[in-house]
Amino acid sequence: MERRVPPVVFRGADPVIIVATIGAVSTNLTALIAGLLQLRAGRKSQQISIEFSSGDKVVIPADMPSAERDRLVEALAGKKPTRLILP
Repeated sequence: MERRVPPVVFRGADPVIIVATIGAVSTNLTALIAGLLQLRAGRKSQQISIEFSSGDKVVIPADMPSAERDRLVEALAGKKPTRLILP
């Protein structure tokens, strides 16, 4: 008698899971930036730098208005930060 092992079958990525993951990352990044900016809000002319794996660097002033911050977070939703530089 010969024992056969069935081949491993993987399902494709479910679009709902992909969208939910991107939404969660965006929400977490928003909360992180908002929290960091609140910590530094009392210090004017201070900046927070975020570096990404692609080599891009974004410098955010601590006194940035919330509307601009929200637009910035939406623009950065697909990128993974690798390093935060706090003053």
